Amino acid sequence: MEGFIKLLGILLILILVSLSIDYVYAEPPYAKWGKLAMKEVKAAYPNADIVDYLHKGKRQTDTTSIQSFKLWLIENEQEFGVVVDIEFDSDTEEIVDIIITKQTLSILELSFHECVFRSHIFMTLSATVSSRNESVLASSTIPS
Repeated sequence: MEGFIKLLGILLILILVSLSIDYVYAEPPYAKWGKLAMKEVKAAYPNADIVDYLHKGKRQTDTTSIQSFKLWLIENEQEFGVVVDIEFDSDTEEIVDIIITKQTLSILELSFHECVFRSHIFMTLSATVSSRNESVLASSTIPS
């Protein structure tokens, strides 16, 4: 009887562990389409680095679905976005069309990036000036 209880306990632990592992490796339903979007963008822009990724959503038509993604890229020190729309048959998941649209930064996004860039420059200059002033003060003598 004691051996049966130990065996039952071990089986219960194994079942609980296997259930929790399923949740650790779960991917969102759009993950495979996101991987395809990144692969297609890398083929279209082989010299660019993908620096950010956003799943914009899924749209449905009568027979097809469209998964939409926005990727941010940097190529030759230029930052730009691309929107990837992957249209596929809703039943078979056969790809109907993949559309990649390059986007430039909007005024708002450009302003944000300029602010971040300028604040970085300002902080760097401030730190440089501050450290120079401290050096001057430390090396100067006050006449008596």
